[in-house]
Amino acid sequence: MLIKNIYVYNETGVKELKHVQINDGTKVIFDVDDDLSHLQERKVIDSEDNYFLMPGMLDSHVHGQGGIDFADLGDEDSDEELEHIVKALGKTGLSYALATLVSMPITSLKKSLQKINDFIQKQENNPSAGCTQLVGVHLEGPFISKTCKGAHAEDALQNSISMKEFRDIISVAPNIKHWKITIAPDLPGAEDFIKQTKELEQEGIFVKVFIGHCNPENKEDIGRAIAAGACGFTHLGNACQESCSRETRELTSNDAKSHVVQWILENPTHCPPGVELIVDRVHLSPSFISLIHNAIKSKIILVTDALGPTGCMDGSYKLGTLDIRKEQNNFYLADTEGHFLLKEGILPSGEKGLVKTLAGSATPLSLCAQNYFELMPHTTAEDNMDLLYAALITNPRMTSLSIEAIHKLPDDKNFSNFNKDGQLILSSCQGKVVEHSQAQQSISEMLVHSFLSQSSMREKRSPEAKTNEQNGVPLFGSQ
Repeated sequence: MLIKNIYVYNETGVKELKHVQINDGTKVIFDVDDDLSHLQERKVIDSEDNYFLMPGMLDSHVHGQGGIDFADLGDEDSDEELEHIVKALGKTGLSYALATLVSMPITSLKKSLQKINDFIQKQENNPSAGCTQLVGVHLEGPFISKTCKGAHAEDALQNSISMKEFRDIISVAPNIKHWKITIAPDLPGAEDFIKQTKELEQEGIFVKVFIGHCNPENKEDIGRAIAAGACGFTHLGNACQESCSRETRELTSNDAKSHVVQWILENPTHCPPGVELIVDRVHLSPSFISLIHNAIKSKIILVTDALGPTGCMDGSYKLGTLDIRKEQNNFYLADTEGHFLLKEGILPSGEKGLVKTLAGSATPLSLCAQNYFELMPHTTAEDNMDLLYAALITNPRMTSLSIEAIHKLPDDKNFSNFNKDGQLILSSCQGKVVEHSQAQQSISEMLVHSFLSQSSMREKRSPEAKTNEQNGVPLFGSQ
């Protein structure tokens, strides 16, 4: 496959117009003035500057996929279950992920980590084509606020945090070198813990601290946590007692009620480039997303917060010990009979009323990216794509991994191709190329236009290639 005149992002995040050949899931890049006549590719398209090739996407906040959650692995067949998760994630176009664990009792947490630890080592030694690579672990709990627990079991939450306690937890997973942890900055011991994480780097252990599931009484707690080394915020607007995050009216910074959201809006220059947003059209309103985007733009991270039953039919499921119910692209807390648990809240209209309690998303990262792209201000597609690149590639990598680990990512076989409308049209996961149907019409339209505008090139193609074209063989062969 040869894609001509496509924007390709280099290691520094700068895009240049190139030609790209994809052979067996590995990309080869050529300058636009290179002679490509020797390639004799059967599949050729001129993207006419409308395609954008990025490295593989990283979801730094995903709990599972295909019916299995990282926090609910069996005792005997955990390897098969983890293989099932990463294979299901790979089909969505996701190259890399942090296995995210909901709050659990420490004993249960350790059991899950031991299984993930062994699987990560096996993946590194023998990566499977089409399977998302687990590059680390995200502990979303249990060091969060009980008043902002969201869909976390309260009896699993800890009353303080210390380096001794954290070392005890991670000691069962020596092969996991990259950790992300969500904590409440007002939890006793939080500031000291954040400072001490830097010392672990001497042992080859890298810890990225995120602020989330909290609403500190004093915003100074947030500032101190950032100064101590915290590098991001977990799913901003959710589980932080923010009342305007789903309102549809036009919002200003004065509408923010959560101290976490207020701090970001008041300190955009000091805010680290790690603000998670779940852009699934339910967790956050377009108005709230625009409010945050206009304040910090290139400091956003797109995540899914996808739970284990993502990809399954609507119905009742479990999240740890909690009952949840899937409805379309989201999960909500439910009772034992599967009825939604309603609570007093703010309706999209801004009025008070009964609302369902969100427990997580079932939306793939590619769709979150497309939603976000469509909500961006109407500037050029090239400028908006740069912001999408920051939200999908630069920021999640920098706030999840060490510099050395980032450079070692096998991006030659892991990449994503977006069109000018922010749609993922092609991905390669560990060398397996996947065509994504959501942009099938766009691909077909561009293919027809390319063929019509390159009649002379068409006449030079081999008889076999002409036959394939007449029979409607897809541009990007599905696998």
